[in-house]
Amino acid sequence: MDSVYLPIDKQPAKYPYFPDPAFLVIWRNWGCVAPAQIAKALDATEEDVCAIAERMGFDSHPQVSDLWKHRGFLTTIRCNWNLCEYDQILTLTGMTEEQLEFTLREDDFMWCKMGNLKPTVERPRLKLPLTPEQEKRLDEIGAIARRISAPAENAFAFLDHYKKVPEGDPVLPQQERLRLLYSYFAIYGDTLADDGAESFPDALLAEYAKCGTNAIWFQGLLSQLAPNPWKEDTDKKGREERLEALRNLVKRAAKYGIGVYPYFNEPRPELDSFFEQYPHLKGAHYEIYHCLCPSQPEVLKYLEDAMEYVFKNVPGLAGYFSITYSENFTNCACRGPEPQSTCPRCKDRDPAEIMADVNNALARGAHRGNPDAKAMVYTWSWNADWDEAAVRGLTEGQYIISVSEEHLPFTCGGVDVSVMDYSMSKLGPSEASLRRWKAGQELGMPAAAKIQINSSWELSAMPYVPIYGLIGEHLSNLRDVGVRDIMFTWSLGGSPSPVATFACDLIDGDEPWETALQKFLKKEYGAAAATVYKAQKQFCDAFREYPFYILSIYYGPHTFGVMAPFFAEPTDCKATMVGFPYDDLKSWSGPYPMEVYADQFRIVSTEWKKGLEMLEDESKYGPEYAEFCCMARASYCHLASAYNHCRFVLAREAGDIPTLLDTIASERVLVEETIRLRAQDSRIGFEASNHYYFTMQDLVEKLINLDYLEDL
Repeated sequence: MDSVYLPIDKQPAKYPYFPDPAFLVIWRNWGCVAPAQIAKALDATEEDVCAIAERMGFDSHPQVSDLWKHRGFLTTIRCNWNLCEYDQILTLTGMTEEQLEFTLREDDFMWCKMGNLKPTVERPRLKLPLTPEQEKRLDEIGAIARRISAPAENAFAFLDHYKKVPEGDPVLPQQERLRLLYSYFAIYGDTLADDGAESFPDALLAEYAKCGTNAIWFQGLLSQLAPNPWKEDTDKKGREERLEALRNLVKRAAKYGIGVYPYFNEPRPELDSFFEQYPHLKGAHYEIYHCLCPSQPEVLKYLEDAMEYVFKNVPGLAGYFSITYSENFTNCACRGPEPQSTCPRCKDRDPAEIMADVNNALARGAHRGNPDAKAMVYTWSWNADWDEAAVRGLTEGQYIISVSEEHLPFTCGGVDVSVMDYSMSKLGPSEASLRRWKAGQELGMPAAAKIQINSSWELSAMPYVPIYGLIGEHLSNLRDVGVRDIMFTWSLGGSPSPVATFACDLIDGDEPWETALQKFLKKEYGAAAATVYKAQKQFCDAFREYPFYILSIYYGPHTFGVMAPFFAEPTDCKATMVGFPYDDLKSWSGPYPMEVYADQFRIVSTEWKKGLEMLEDESKYGPEYAEFCCMARASYCHLASAYNHCRFVLAREAGDIPTLLDTIASERVLVEETIRLRAQDSRIGFEASNHYYFTMQDLVEKLINLDYLEDL
């Protein structure tokens, strides 16, 4: 295990509403991890652990689903990160050191989400006998838990729907243009490890086809799919198994008119030990890694040969897309000029040339393996100083994918900001994307837009946010500039939904989006269509006020919503990317003054609530309308809770006790409503690359947290 993953001298957040960290370990893992594993982690007996759990209001003999082990391990890692030592996390997840290292490195930047550090904790152990104070507090916690009577944990219940075998002939999507999205619940880190059927079951493919989707993507690693000339071929069996899984996925998806596209972020960096044998391949340096230098012909040849190997060995693989400027340190120019300056060969090269070289090598290899494969270059985060030149350097007939709203300027709360990444509240296309598309089109390269249709990091805990109007307006803007090939989602937003169906219908049509929307709502919601239209319009108006900023949407409290605890004392902990918001309002707010950021969430949630007040009784209409209401109310809970988090921190720093108490009371209502909604729809709180943001007991823990604060 490399030392980067070991603890550093950084104190974790504290949770004083539990009398001992060991009790909180039991609480957070109960029902998700077997009691025997919890006992082992705490150096205790299973009997003693079960007795403590029962005292806190739990069933002493829980049914633990195996799904937590391979579909919820990120949740388990996250909820224990500030409580347990590293080896205890291994015990609780059932992982080896190598597996956890792979997860932290490759499972959508989990190490970054954990803050790029493992805090030093005092090892939690279950110490018996209990002190009188501990007994009293455990009884109080148990009383709260029993008083709430939260519904049973329903995590992953939504997967049951996708175990069904589709009946009848498959409905094939009618669109010829690209409609690309990610599976709502794919296993992100190693999608093909268990043949891919779990990430893309037939029932899901059938629903995507009915929505109008004709393409799916997953994260591919060349190290798992093709030989590496510099490494011993120790995983040949695993590679062949993954290739066979990919062949099967391609065949199954083809039955539904859907093409399969791996996403490649290559070549992956290496540690110094690798370059002891191959010093001539050593490129720029970043953190503990060096990249494979793209100025060395051997590196480009490896990319070509590996891509050829994949496409030759998987007949019918529709294509791929690549990202070459990203979190993974894949080439000497992919992190800007400072790391690039550490490579003697690349330090004076134009980044545009490096980006083009890498992308051309990937495309040449893919086309050697399959001349019909679509090679797509995702220009995510490309710098305006060289992005057009990089596009013009592409020579292999690639598609140019650009985030529609990237670098889009806007003003929010009187603050001038621009979009980086992607947003559903700010609508493209931007001048930056138009420039890139134009540069490609002049050379005969098709243009494709990357947007989000169901959810974005602005509200990622929802399977979809019911803001039809914003999606319709955005797609209409793209139609107006002649862009109809669409990448609909990143790792989030892939739920089959009425929003997805509307988006697919609209992009190929020509009638005004408002007219198309009203027709669609009538078809989807029947007699409730007018109510839905009016409410969603209000939601759209509210969402336009969202205080977007790239770091704010990653670090802010909106992601975990009511689950995130309030802290009576400053934690001195830095918020992490889609990991822990803590109480770090300064990081949440980014370029916005903290009071302005808080007030924007007040505006968004207040205006959203006006839309909720337009809704009629759910029992009056069908299940489609009930689901719309559920999504609308759950979205509100996250937005209003974000305001409460800001308000709590500001009031705490000002010593404003009345506002603190009012905030606690407001948050309690939101938590209880979220518990009700989560029981109604198990998708709430789930996102493929983060697993569950919260469990039922996490939500109850927040109520314990609020009661504790109220009594201080």
